[in-house]
This record gives sequence, C-alpha cells and structure tokens, in this order.
Amino acid sequence: MGNKAPWDKFQETVDALAPLGPNVFATKQNEWPRHRKVVSPAFNGLLYQAVTTETIATYYDCLATQKWEKEREFIMSDVPAITSKFALYLVAKCGFGIHLTWNEEVGERVDGKSLPECFDVTSRSVVFLSLLPRWMIRSPIPAMRRLYEASNILEKIVQDIIDKRRAEGLGDEKQAKDIFSMLLSANDLEKGSAGALSDRELVSNVFFLLLAGHETTGKALAATLGELACNPHHQQRAYEEVMSVLPDGRDPSYTDIDRLPFVQACFMEGLRMFPSVPNTMRGPIEDTVLQNKQGGITPFRVPKGTPVTLDFFGLSYNERVYPEPDTYKPERWLDPKTEPLSTFSYGPRVCIGKRFAMVESTCLLALLLLACIMGENVESVVGFGHKRFALSFTRRNATTR
Repeated sequence: MGNKAPWDKFQETVDALAPLGPNVFATKQNEWPRHRKVVSPAFNGLLYQAVTTETIATYYDCLATQKWEKEREFIMSDVPAITSKFALYLVAKCGFGIHLTWNEEVGERVDGKSLPECFDVTSRSVVFLSLLPRWMIRSPIPAMRRLYEASNILEKIVQDIIDKRRAEGLGDEKQAKDIFSMLLSANDLEKGSAGALSDRELVSNVFFLLLAGHETTGKALAATLGELACNPHHQQRAYEEVMSVLPDGRDPSYTDIDRLPFVQACFMEGLRMFPSVPNTMRGPIEDTVLQNKQGGITPFRVPKGTPVTLDFFGLSYNERVYPEPDTYKPERWLDPKTEPLSTFSYGPRVCIGKRFAMVESTCLLALLLLACIMGENVESVVGFGHKRFALSFTRRNATTR
C-alpha cells in the first residue's frame, strides 16, 4: 500500500488527521502532490545538519539544567517525559527556529496556555476533533471545552508565528535552517498558482509536523533506551560502534550519522516493538487482487471500496515477517532483506519526517552511549515505551577509576 497502486485513504481517515485542515498527512491521492511539493523542499541536508547541531546543544543543556552534567551516577526518573520534551524542543528549534533553553517554555502563553499544553491536549484527542460533531466539542462538558479551547489557541499561536515570520521577512531560502521558514518560502514561490497552500493549510501542516516529530521520536527514543538498558550486550555493541567512528570521544557530526548503522538499528527495533501509531486504513479505488510475490498463499480478491486495515502492532509481532518478534534484535535491520518498518510507511508516501527522526535519534543515542552506561533502575516496571519508567546512568569514566 506504500507503492503506487490503486489504493487511497478513506475520507473518514483524512478527516481524522485534519482537525485544523488538509495537510500532507491528511489528503487523498489527487491533493497530496500539492502539499508534498510545498513541504518537501524544507527537508534537506541543511536542515539535517541543523538537527545534529541542535541535538548536541539540547543534550548538554538538558544535562546541565537537570544537574546531571557532573554526576558520576544519576537516575532519570521519567524517561518518556525527558525524551518527549527533548523531541518537542528539537521540533521547536529546527521546525520553527525558536531557540530555547531546557527550562524555557515553547512559545508565549495565549489565554493562559502554552504551546506544549495546547499541543498535548489536542494531539491526544485528534480523532475526537474530527469525528465528534462541532456542537459537542463546543459543549460545556469540561473535557470537551478544554479540547475546543486548546485547538483554537494552538491554531492562533501557529498563525501568529506565520504572520510574525512574514512581517520580519523570510530572507534567503537557501540560508534558512528551520522547516517553517523553508516551508513559507516554498509556498510563497507558489503564490498565485493552484499549488499554493492557504494559511489554514500551512497551520495544519505545521501541526502534524509537530505531532509526528514529537510523538513518534519521543516515544521510540524512550523505548530504545529502555531496551538497551535491559540488553547490555546490544548496548555494548552500539557503544563499540560509536567508539569506532568517534575514537577521540568527540561529538558526532551529521556526516557521522550514516556511519552508525547499528545505533540506527537499535532505534528502528525500539520503534518496531513499540509502534507510535497502531494502524492505518486504505481502500482500493478499483477491484484489486492481493497476492504473495513468493507464492504459497491463494490470491485474495478485494472489491473496490473495501476497508483494509494495516495493523502495525500485528505486523510488528508477526513472526513470518520478523522472526523472534518478542526479542529485541537490532541486528535484523542490518539485513537488507528485512521488511521495511511500516510505521514510517514506504514508497511515494513514505513519512516525510523519517530522516529528521533518524538523525535526531542516532545523534542523541551516540551522545548517551559515549558518556554513560544505562542500567535498569531498582524500581520494577511493566513494559516500556508509553509508560513512565526510570533508568540509571553511570558515567563511563567513573567505571574505570
């Protein structure tokens, strides 16, 4: 379904992903190229170099602010909260050009609410925003009221950023290093044409860039750190790979990212075991026959318009696709025959933020592996990924004294 084929999203799915309007994630086949044309120029080498630089700066800022910088040992009591905040700050810096320190809020408050607060409420209820009738969302029910207010404030905050950036001047597109500036510049080039996006469509695209970059990366990073702590042999192999690329212990550069395939594989395996998105749905726009290229399975006819759900959890734990699915095996991703990770999709509509997530995650993991040995905390927890859990970190130089 990731390749060019007679399949498309259902309107209900599109609506569920477009509470603030159409975007590159929430369009059908006929509209998707228009959004992709405006959004895709922002995802380039200049951006990924900035992602590397800002990941390093945010990492050291986090350590210093949390007072972990000089500690020989420390406990990260809520790993998902830290990785989620880290991912949000990276999106703020590289997505919007908003430079923050670890103890600063992202953006100004509007009606008493900050961007992260509004984003948290809205992202957790994105489906309700689209599926519930508007009169219910505007009802005095406290939960509905909070959702309605948060979505309106979020839209206003992003619109204000658009207006302010335009008033300041977009500058040289080639020198812009944040997604938002490049997206605005690319859209202005389409001004007056049928390909130009409206401000509402720009707001919607930015919202989902935030959602994808924040939720997917933050949760998958937490899961990866938890699995590495529970699997010291994989952690050691990842550390040895980092040391082979950075023998002097320097910070990684963007050119180092693709020289760390096993570190990348550790992140991919964490994302496989703890998918950030449960499923997706498509339907054939003409009568279609599904068949296994390797044979052995009877071809299956799918009539036009039949809903077909791709279950990411089911696929991730299907032993015919990923042998030993309950085992954390990063090395599976070093085999080119391994089925691509469905969370990012693949083919023409592959997730546009995939490279952003891989660069950010690989860089952060390399920094942590260079500095610390991760271990399970004494506090027992059930599972990783989306639940709160703690990990211990011991400085590597402290273990050699």
